[in-house]
Amino acid sequence: MRDLFPTTYESIKRDRKFKSSVSERLQLIIDNLGKEYQNILKSTVYYTAFRFQEEDIDTTSHFIVHLTKGKRGFDLIKTIYNDFANVGTVFDGINTYTFDVKKINNPIAELFDMKTQNIDKLKDMIYKAYKGKTLSAFDLFDEHQIYGNYCRAHYTEALRSLAAEDKLQASFTDGKTHNVRVLISKDCILKFE
Repeated sequence: MRDLFPTTYESIKRDRKFKSSVSERLQLIIDNLGKEYQNILKSTVYYTAFRFQEEDIDTTSHFIVHLTKGKRGFDLIKTIYNDFANVGTVFDGINTYTFDVKKINNPIAELFDMKTQNIDKLKDMIYKAYKGKTLSAFDLFDEHQIYGNYCRAHYTEALRSLAAEDKLQASFTDGKTHNVRVLISKDCILKFE
């Protein structure tokens, strides 16, 4: 462990005592792994994890952790994780994209729609951050997506929902007819009310 966390090992040991759940302790390790790479590279590192559940119980089997220096790589990996995740989860800083092998042959209907909760939470975050501003959908996505696990599809749905609620006006500068109200594009200009 000291080889993986040469500068934060002692703080991880100390801080894990204050985490009440296994999920929080695992997220502490992932966050500190990201910090280690930032310290080594002396630049910003974007990271996220993909969780696999055990085949016989609902605990974590292992993670795939992706670290990148580029915003585009962060965008791409979240899109891939979103495509393969089959467990609904709310992105709350602890939970992440999750795959459960048990659900492949035996899908279980979720009691709560986690996707809707994520979109509603993202809508609120976007509206608070950009209220009264005008910018392209691409620029909004590019500067905001680095702060969480939401992927491009989440942003598209959240922005379309905000447009449907008349909290933003969207217009296109490319002169083409579009069948949707919002696209993540430099040609889609968003004006927040």
